[in-house]
Amino acid sequence: MSCGSRLFVVITLALAGACGPSAPGSPTPLSRAAPCIPSDPPDNVVYDSTQVERRPRVLAAPDLRYPTELRRLGIEGDAVLAVVIDALGRPEPRSIVVRSATSPAFALEARDALRHTRFVPGCRDGHSVRVRAVFPFRFRLRD
Repeated sequence: MSCGSRLFVVITLALAGACGPSAPGSPTPLSRAAPCIPSDPPDNVVYDSTQVERRPRVLAAPDLRYPTELRRLGIEGDAVLAVVIDALGRPEPRSIVVRSATSPAFALEARDALRHTRFVPGCRDGHSVRVRAVFPFRFRLRD
């Protein structure tokens, strides 16, 4: 990599099927979704993203840091992490599981970014609920 090269990091925080036109019976897009009522008391059940009317959506995410040594070596890669998003839209740090990663350094940076990401919570039967979701992270270098 030359001194004039630029670094681009691509982070994909989308759930499968969460984009594109909605088919009948599919989750409501966020822009048209009715607000969820916070669960009181919070439910301890964890739903799969296919079991909710509205899947968690990214509200705010930190910048993803590219591991310095891998950037220096010109190595690109991916990490896929699973996490439980609570009924308030926060990731549960102890629930984060690395499903796959092309390097442990990519997994570490993806985990850190996911821990600090905030979500619009998932919704089931009009109430916000805990949802297990899977997120792919892509680390790419471009000139």
